[in-house]
Amino acid sequence: MHRHQFETYLDKVFDFPSRVAGLPDGRSYSYHSAKKVFDAIFFASACQFGPVHRIETECKMGALRRRIGPLSEDAIGYTLERQDPDAIFALGCTLAQQLKRNQVLHSTWSRGLVVAAADGIEICSSFARCCSRCMERTVKHKVGEELREDIQYYHRISVVSIVSSSFPILWVSAFKKRARTKWPALWLCCRI
Repeated sequence: MHRHQFETYLDKVFDFPSRVAGLPDGRSYSYHSAKKVFDAIFFASACQFGPVHRIETECKMGALRRRIGPLSEDAIGYTLERQDPDAIFALGCTLAQQLKRNQVLHSTWSRGLVVAAADGIEICSSFARCCSRCMERTVKHKVGEELREDIQYYHRISVVSIVSSSFPILWVSAFKKRARTKWPALWLCCRI
């Protein structure tokens, strides 16, 4: 299998494959390895493939077909739902520390400071499908010509991106159902 420069760099500088393989897997039964699912999400994000359905399509017959192989969106969801978010966050922090040591985050315009941009976004909203971590709200919406009031399930995430480097580095944190803080993006910045 041909390895792209990006994968070679990740392996050489960060020992990325073994770090990902070392992430805990919270599943009792698994057909696909947690590393395979993580790689699918990671490389799909690097290729800017947005929704999980697109990732499934790319794994079956697109850009990730040879690199990852067939992987259903249900398998991705099942794995991610049982993944330890703190372990993934710790991996991101370890990689950021290595980037800082290698002076990748250094820039002239920020005068030695690391500059971050923070935002929040709602993803995966649905009136039908939900999981135990979904937030919910009552929404009025039009179905045909009729105005209906239904419960909408959704996830809310905070995103912090390091923007003072030559390429952006991203951290994502999901809101909990009953978040303790009103400003999760600020909380995420402080943890980084």
